Amino acid sequence: MHRLAVLFFVLTALPGLAQQGDMQLRSGFQLSIDLPKRFTTILQYQYRADQNLSHFKGSYISGAIQYELLKKVLQAEVEYRYRTSFKNEQHRLGAGLTAKYKRENYSISWRTLYQKRYPYFNLGVYEPGKEPDAYWRNRVQLKYKWSKRVEIYGSAELFYKIKTKEQYIGRLRYVAGFYWEWKKRHHLHCFYLIQPQYHTASPVTVHAIGVTYALDLSFLKSKGKKKADYF
Repeated sequence: MHRLAVLFFVLTALPGLAQQGDMQLRSGFQLSIDLPKRFTTILQYQYRADQNLSHFKGSYISGAIQYELLKKVLQAEVEYRYRTSFKNEQHRLGAGLTAKYKRENYSISWRTLYQKRYPYFNLGVYEPGKEPDAYWRNRVQLKYKWSKRVEIYGSAELFYKIKTKEQYIGRLRYVAGFYWEWKKRHHLHCFYLIQPQYHTASPVTVHAIGVTYALDLSFLKSKGKKKADYF
């Protein structure tokens, strides 16, 4: 199963290698809190740089609430993200479902997520060119528990853009990375991201290095913890 997943990721990523590339950085910190009755709250700050790491792209502040509909099988989530930069601001709202299947040290998941982006909130009236748009995202992810404290993963995700008058595949995203619990409840999440664009006159493939420090406040539960998978 894992060999077929790796082959799928490699073959679907090849078209993006022919595009112009931009190296970016995504770094930040994350706080996740296990709440009673299968709820989890996630808060995250992320700093992003683009133009081959030379330019500040934006600050991203986000939060999500996740709920296990079926324990370790099906999870629902709602999220909000605020982005600010030197050029503009943006608000994003989203909701989705994640289905999981685990066998031995491997687990595979499928996430479907609908997100709508707003340059500002208004009562349905926006300036020309600043109308809200939306993405329907679908991601397949494969994880492998390398050791007690290290988990590696790979994923492929399709972004289907939904605008007022048209819909199309906006981009694909491929991610490989690992989680390392270097100290109890303290995690380091490192990843490499490749994201080709489509349906644009000058497509650019984003290559991003990501580093996130995550603190898990799962002591609110008597035992066990969950790894938040959110970015």
